[in-house]
Amino acid sequence: MRSILVAGVVVTLAVSLAGCNHSKAKKVSTTQATAPTTLPTSSPTAQPSTDDSGSGVPTTIDPCELVSRQEAATLLGVAVGAGVEDSVPNGMRSCTYTAAGQHVFKVIVVQAATVEQAKAVKNDMRAEAEQALQDTPLTFGPVAGVGDDAESIHGALGLGVSASGLYVLDGKVGFALVDLALGSQPPTTADLIDSAKTVISRLP
Repeated sequence: MRSILVAGVVVTLAVSLAGCNHSKAKKVSTTQATAPTTLPTSSPTAQPSTDDSGSGVPTTIDPCELVSRQEAATLLGVAVGAGVEDSVPNGMRSCTYTAAGQHVFKVIVVQAATVEQAKAVKNDMRAEAEQALQDTPLTFGPVAGVGDDAESIHGALGLGVSASGLYVLDGKVGFALVDLALGSQPPTTADLIDSAKTVISRLP
């Protein structure tokens, strides 16, 4: 299974940093830039992994049913549009809820062939994610009390954009809840944990 953790990080960084015309390798200064008027509503997809141990299996799990439109609105504290499913490689499915000019909230889900496979790549997932984040202003760390393994990500990306996310492994399913906020606060890790517990209750 391609890391749901890294996938979420890639989506977050691609949307925010590419959308703001900055390289991922450079930290963004909030004192030297003017905030954009809109957030990007879609993100470039990552290239599929060539490692067989990292390939996902097609999942029938609908990400837009894991978090409903009303639940996304409650989480963000603002009305959102209907969920739009995105095309994501490696068997992943992604649902995007957008609050015009304020939030882009993504629900990403991927499924491994077996629980053992999911557990086997856990350490690689963490290492890849840490490497992806090392030159960014985002903070990444473990979260207890949700799923079999969970990690959070949060921080200010500059240009008025902040990000927060939670990446969870539960059995052979991995999912991510990721928000990009412009001129407003993204959900707290505690709020994302509550949402993640609801998601887990809906997994097959």
